[in-house]
Amino acid sequence: KAESEGVLEKSEGAVIFPGEKYDLHSRVFVTSEGVPTYEAKDLGLAKLQFGEHNPDLIVHVVAPEQAGYFQVLFKALELIQPETKGREFHLQYGWVRLKEGKMSSRLGNVILGEDLLDEAKKRIIEKYKTEAETAEKIAVGAIKYSFLKTGISQEIAFDMDESISLDGNSGPYLQYTAARAMSVLRKAEITNYKLQITNLNEEERALLRHLVHYPEMVEEAAARFAPNLLCEYLYQLASKFNTFYNIHRILNSNKHRILESEKSRGDLMKLDVNFRLSLTSAVAQVLSSGLSLLGIEAPERM
Repeated sequence: KAESEGVLEKSEGAVIFPGEKYDLHSRVFVTSEGVPTYEAKDLGLAKLQFGEHNPDLIVHVVAPEQAGYFQVLFKALELIQPETKGREFHLQYGWVRLKEGKMSSRLGNVILGEDLLDEAKKRIIEKYKTEAETAEKIAVGAIKYSFLKTGISQEIAFDMDESISLDGNSGPYLQYTAARAMSVLRKAEITNYKLQITNLNEEERALLRHLVHYPEMVEEAAARFAPNLLCEYLYQLASKFNTFYNIHRILNSNKHRILESEKSRGDLMKLDVNFRLSLTSAVAQVLSSGLSLLGIEAPERM
């Protein structure tokens, strides 16, 4: 059908797609021996997918080197089945390499995902004396986050020590911050805290301004197939919360006591436990939600 409609053409006994007509390159879909190529097979797969499942969008997660291939494939499919236009997308995913250089089977430094997780879990238990179940969650978070925080088309230089660190832009750092926030909430005597805003200090304002952008950041990350945007947002949130946590006391026996540390900063705002607990709760919820979207669990205790 595609050949009869002029989408594909015969050339020296083979069936090709004349890409030059569309500022692309030509590719063989059936060899002169009558053997279908990957292009022809992918066309058949697309017909099956759209015919049986009718998806809104099909995403191909493949290395950037195949960009030209998919440009031709999508154009041919669009000409054969116009209803598929804009419903196929090539997500160009960068290669993963070790910090020391590229992995190579010839050099014997190819690492399987299962082995990577096992090694991360082992190191986490040794370094942080964590129980096995929690170490498993931290290991998964460490590996996933180290991949996802990198721009989708960029190469990933994986470093085990950095990935399991509780400091800096890492999965365990975000998990630890979420656990810290949840720990504060568990210790609080007040359970029905209200968000009553009075005079805000600099750190509280920074947190509030950051929190309100969470929905739009999730939407943008999804629309652009860019989980790294969400990673950066969560990292900034965790950093702002830890700054707030280290400067200001959240829990206090006297609900309206002015802390000496705040007096010294010229901040005479009354310590509103209700407000700070609600702010802490919001941080815990957003961190847990964001990590969940990344496929990472936030342990309640670390």
